[in-house]
Amino acid sequence: MKISNYQFRPSLIGLIVTTMAVVVFVWLAIWQLGRAEDRHLQMQLISEKLAMPATQLSDMADLSLEKRYQRFLLSGHFVNQHQLLLDNVVNKGKAGYEVITPFRLFDTDEVILINRGWIQADMNRSVLPRIDVAEDQQLIEVMLDMPRSAPVIGAQIVDAGNRWNYLDMAYYREQSGLSVPDFLMLLGPESTYGYKRQWPQPEDKSGMHIGYAIQWSAFALIALGTFLGLSFKRVSQENEQ
Repeated sequence: MKISNYQFRPSLIGLIVTTMAVVVFVWLAIWQLGRAEDRHLQMQLISEKLAMPATQLSDMADLSLEKRYQRFLLSGHFVNQHQLLLDNVVNKGKAGYEVITPFRLFDTDEVILINRGWIQADMNRSVLPRIDVAEDQQLIEVMLDMPRSAPVIGAQIVDAGNRWNYLDMAYYREQSGLSVPDFLMLLGPESTYGYKRQWPQPEDKSGMHIGYAIQWSAFALIALGTFLGLSFKRVSQENEQ
């Protein structure tokens, strides 16, 4: 193919490399669009769960990962023994702890951990806040969640009495002797015996994946444009050679 004094003469290696690059970039763009759709549907499902009224929970076997962010009513009482403080939790620029308390379901031996919220740390790190709670029977509203994952750096549990750097359920079961599930309940804002509770809302990250899809599509166009630009040769220059 010839355009003016330029002739299209692609190299075989350039054609192969460009084809492979474009295929990979387009596949990655399509994959990211799929991720964006999955994220969007996931956020719709979470929004539906948050809008649902709280339902009574009487059996831990009813809990599952699919019910994360769903609200429940628990009848039972808090247990002071085996409470712990999650360290290094910052709230509005202030250092503090999240208070984790066992809750025993009414008339059963089933126990689940409740995050009762954030409490500010004392300037003297050796002085821990009092977190004792009344152990009377009550009905509380909670939301099902999962403990935060272990930190990338310093993933080993730092157990300073009842002050831990993060919550590891297997380690907690070993230390407390309580057969708690892997789930964590977040105490509702209207429930008593709690501290500051401004639980982070799940974010719709579908836009991030759409951005990645646009980026990969741009890479495909750049690869194709570069190949086409390098494949056109000036006829006069070739004749002089």
